[in-house]
Amino acid sequence: MLMIRPQKQLDYNKDFAKDIRDFFSERRSGHVGIWRYSEPLFEGDKVNGMGQWAEYIKKAKAGNAYYVPNGEIQALKTLLQNIRGHVKGDATVIDLGPGSEDALWGKVMPILEALDSKHYIGVDIVPECLERIEASLKAHAPDVKFAGINSDFYWNRVKLPTDTTLVMAIFGQTIINLPIDPRVEKLPDMVLGSYFKRFYSHLNGNGYFIAAQDTNQNEADFHDAYMTGADFHLNLLYRIKRDLPVSAGFNPDAFGFKITFFKETGAMAYTYVCKKPMNFELEGETFSLFKGQEFYLHNSYKFQADRFVNIAKNSSFDLVETQFDADQRVAIHLFKTV
Repeated sequence: MLMIRPQKQLDYNKDFAKDIRDFFSERRSGHVGIWRYSEPLFEGDKVNGMGQWAEYIKKAKAGNAYYVPNGEIQALKTLLQNIRGHVKGDATVIDLGPGSEDALWGKVMPILEALDSKHYIGVDIVPECLERIEASLKAHAPDVKFAGINSDFYWNRVKLPTDTTLVMAIFGQTIINLPIDPRVEKLPDMVLGSYFKRFYSHLNGNGYFIAAQDTNQNEADFHDAYMTGADFHLNLLYRIKRDLPVSAGFNPDAFGFKITFFKETGAMAYTYVCKKPMNFELEGETFSLFKGQEFYLHNSYKFQADRFVNIAKNSSFDLVETQFDADQRVAIHLFKTV
């Protein structure tokens, strides 16, 4: 049951506020995507990132232009046909960023079934995601032993079991959503390499890693696909208005959304476009935005598959197998620690 619309709280999330100040001052770019996932608090609340994300994926699975979810499922199905030829013994599946229930049943459960495993650990910075996954498993697969770890798996070392074969997986293109300025060359390879090294540490230097990536190089194709999520991305602006002590001058309706592609870096940047001049304050800092000003909130990097694999190999992983979807746009890689 939703509450009556609340008064703005003094006890707001200071990390959220700092990220937003850095964003609108342009001190940083590409780093605020994590704040899109949210829940409505009152009737008529426009903040509903979790619901909008679920709807986004639902429409994609039904066959709209966003090809990634179905592409991941297709490629994964082929990869799993021979996974027992590589992974021996008892296995525990580690899911980095569980996401929606559709991802649970369409991607994670097939891995558990292919490995004959009932041991599943989800790691996510958003506690509501873990709660939803746990509730869904209790209702529909109570024999699966689930443990949720609320942590940022990119920056924090995740302590995992050492008495089982670990099979870690990351879907939803999360691994290529790099929180950096999309215009800076060479930086993407460095940051992705640092992610692989962190994942290697999660695996205690001994395990397998399943990674999905969108390898599509057709700009018109992926532009149309990713524009289908515009409402989900714009939802963040309403959360800023609701949850942070911004002054009255901040207007979430005064922004448009577009996709910007930087060929030099391979970054597809999710972009807010200010539609009219705006002045507002947040935590004592004043912001003056001009019409047409662009802000890059989140990135999806379009690494070609061989470039992606080479970065993994330079970070203590060996490639075991790669499979693609039918349209050769989405790749699923199985790596093993060296």
